[in-house]
Amino acid sequence: MKRILALIMVLAMVFAFAACKSKDDGATTTDPSSAGGEVIDNGEGSTPVDASAADNTEAGSNDASEVSTDASGKPVEAPSQAAGSQGGSHGGKTPAAAKTVAEIVADYVKARKATKPAPAGKQTMALGNNGKITGDGGLGGLLKVASPIINNVLKKNSTDTDYVPASSHADLKASDPNHILHVQWIVGIIMACDNLAALILLPLFGRLSDRTHTKIGKRMPYILVGTFVSAVAFPFIPLFFHNNNIAGMVAMMAIVLIFMMMYRNPAVALMPDITPKPLRAKANGIINIMGYIGGAFATVLGLFLVLSSYINAPDAERNLWVIELPFIIASVLMVISALVLFATIKENKIEQEMAEELALGEEMAAVETPIDDDKPMSKANKRMLLAILGAEFLWFMSDNALGTYIGNYVIYYLNSVSSATMILTILGGLASVIGFATAGSIAEKIGRKWTISCGLACTLVGLIIMCFATPTGKVVGARGEFAFPTLLFVVWAIKGFGMALVHNCSFPMVVELCSSKKIGRFTGYYYAASMSAQTITPVALGFVLDATMAWRTLPVYASILTAASFLVFTLLVKNIKAKKVDHVKGLDALGADD
Repeated sequence: MKRILALIMVLAMVFAFAACKSKDDGATTTDPSSAGGEVIDNGEGSTPVDASAADNTEAGSNDASEVSTDASGKPVEAPSQAAGSQGGSHGGKTPAAAKTVAEIVADYVKARKATKPAPAGKQTMALGNNGKITGDGGLGGLLKVASPIINNVLKKNSTDTDYVPASSHADLKASDPNHILHVQWIVGIIMACDNLAALILLPLFGRLSDRTHTKIGKRMPYILVGTFVSAVAFPFIPLFFHNNNIAGMVAMMAIVLIFMMMYRNPAVALMPDITPKPLRAKANGIINIMGYIGGAFATVLGLFLVLSSYINAPDAERNLWVIELPFIIASVLMVISALVLFATIKENKIEQEMAEELALGEEMAAVETPIDDDKPMSKANKRMLLAILGAEFLWFMSDNALGTYIGNYVIYYLNSVSSATMILTILGGLASVIGFATAGSIAEKIGRKWTISCGLACTLVGLIIMCFATPTGKVVGARGEFAFPTLLFVVWAIKGFGMALVHNCSFPMVVELCSSKKIGRFTGYYYAASMSAQTITPVALGFVLDATMAWRTLPVYASILTAASFLVFTLLVKNIKAKKVDHVKGLDALGADD
């Protein structure tokens, strides 16, 4: 265990130092003028290209500035040069005349002939006569796949201009809305990166914690180390951002991501470790309610520390504490919560004290066939597990699509203020708390399956209503923003309640199918399904938006996936209620004094 944790920390530190390394480190700088021409790096050092390799047509002084004089004989800049100096360079040097693709290719071919050939076994790329970039080996395959996509995006979004448009959020919003839709798949890729990392790391740490045995338990070492390292690195993210150190910011984000994944799976698995199976739905409801309270606290904090006031301010006037303070508060709360957990939860002791109740919970498990660690998982239980994970994959595809794009949907389609999404978050959170508080009791009466099916049906109704939401057209903002449609508040309340029923009962159903020795592994299965969905859906919906060119595709996309999830879950998952035994009343005494 100590070796594993040490290795992870060393890798994280190496990654951080590598990312923070200066960009100029190891780079070779050569003055082109000293070599008589352009300098090309072919992988074996810088090779000067003879000036004769350049396009001789440029020497014809067609592009040279003509010098004129005034009446007194002083030189005067030619009009074409003066106009050029006020173009895209904004006072810089006059830009060279644009070349055709054929001229660029010709220059490239001449320069390439003047360089040394690539070493044997090295992959190379070349610019073809048609202007396409090609290559050999794995590099060529990558270029072959990526080039058409890149060219298509550039063709759709490029404009002949000598300046960078949309220098502010207002300019971006006022620009061509089609351009915004075309790049939503890029937004999806960025949003999917952390989910991809979670897809790999969460199952890994779940299985590792199953095999760990220490004096403080099997989950607690991961929770403590992951929390403390994350808490230390977290405040450095806005600090590096404020100082325009992108490499440092990305490195800190990577460290936080790795170590948050270290404690997330073990922390979630800790609940079923010490809770009998029939009581896990209620216990999960309490955990989710606390999570939403934490999210509400963060939302309220955002009302006082407004991010837009930092972003829209000039660089010299930006107040670092606007973005730094929330990260510091989060780190402090993380450390406090970890210490409280460590002081109150003694894993090994609780497992011994709860041995009889946990064994009774195994007898009452809502499974088709009994769990036996000495035998392979039964076909019936395996089918049920795959059906639950398949339905879970689909409902997370839907839910994460909404969470990823609702901000842009509100701003660019509804033309409303971004703060409206905060109200949606609060309203959805309140509805979710009601759902989490009641889900356990509902599941006791009708079973977890039908509780989840009701939640999915409720969510589907809300999403179908959302399909009819349109911009109100009533101007209420200083920059022409429309009033936010009330219908969307209703949708978010319905969806929040419905998905609370789903999330509250789905995780207990997954870990119901394993013994206490494999809870970390099955928690990993649960997160593998959810994170794979959250990795795929932002990119998939981004391409859908690019193809349809309509923001109204968002609720339609989510509705279809929710409907598919409802069908998979309702048709393939059996409703198995907890078994009753003669001495079931003993569970009522849990937590009471002996």
